Amino acid sequence: MSRFAAVLLVAALGRFFILDGVALGDLPAPAVEYIKTGLFDALLCAIIGIYLVFPQPASRAKSLAGLAILIGVVESLMMSGCRLAWHFKGYAISDLPKGVPLCSALVGLPVREAVFALYFLILIYEIARCNRARLT
Repeated sequence: MSRFAAVLLVAALGRFFILDGVALGDLPAPAVEYIKTGLFDALLCAIIGIYLVFPQPASRAKSLAGLAILIGVVESLMMSGCRLAWHFKGYAISDLPKGVPLCSALVGLPVREAVFALYFLILIYEIARCNRARLT
């Protein structure tokens, strides 16, 4: 557990001190911060999942915790990936239409709703799998 705490502390502190207030090329500092935050959040979720969730025996709680970890990683990577792709397409953040999520504006499809539906299907599958295992 002490290794877990040390890794988590280094990752959390690294988020604040790495590339703080730095512009990379023509990518402004706020965009770098946004992208960095998404990447570090994904890293922290993955660390928590690897050390705390996945070593646990199969159960409903583990399924829900694993789904929460998956959601954290996917949402964080979507956040940073869509912001980076928005920049590489040549758009400024001010070009984003009001009320439209960044990823949806980027691809022209309702990404957030599709990802939510995927999470819901995974949740239903995990509940069914746990119930089936409990009955056998």
